[in-house]
Amino acid sequence: MATSIKDFWDRWHISFSTWLRDYIFLPLAYFLAHRMKRQEYLSISADKWIYMIAIIITFAICGIWHGVGWTYLLWGILFGIYLTSSNWTKELQKNIRKRLNIRKNSSFYSVFSITLTFILILFAWIFFRADSITDALDIVRKILTTSGSVFYKPSELGFAIIGITALLAIDFKHEFFGDRFLVLHSRNSILRLAGLVSIVIMILLLGVLDGGQFLYFQF
Repeated sequence: MATSIKDFWDRWHISFSTWLRDYIFLPLAYFLAHRMKRQEYLSISADKWIYMIAIIITFAICGIWHGVGWTYLLWGILFGIYLTSSNWTKELQKNIRKRLNIRKNSSFYSVFSITLTFILILFAWIFFRADSITDALDIVRKILTTSGSVFYKPSELGFAIIGITALLAIDFKHEFFGDRFLVLHSRNSILRLAGLVSIVIMILLLGVLDGGQFLYFQF
């Protein structure tokens, strides 16, 4: 549901992103601000250069923190580039919305922003998950050029649809309904039991029961 990369990092891994902001980004930005005396460099304001340098270095460190390898470093730098692009094009985005008569709080713009943010984040995660830069680029090439189904068995497609639908339902519930409609906290004992049984069945059908496959076990 994040409408921008900044909004995503305000929601994702909040304690770590706050630490990065307080102990790396802000000190680095203050340091650069005291060193860069001119108002502009190459006709671009110093503030934008300071933001770009500080944010890319911060997210490069974020990538290295997750693991040693070029894939993690590139994953972090990609987020730095995303945030820099957003920061540098604020006025351009505002002018485009004004020219197209699109309100920032309109439903259309919200859906567009969420979709674009989601795609950019998924693209970055290719590099996080891949074993090497070569593998990551091969995945990108296949996404853009290879035709045909991505599933080898119809059952895989069915499980994917069930799992994605469940995750989307949970996201929508958290985003729009908060603490309402909590099945496991219902006063109706039958409803609570049905909820627990449903969760157990979904874990048995869809769960990855081999703990060694969990990505973060390597960290």
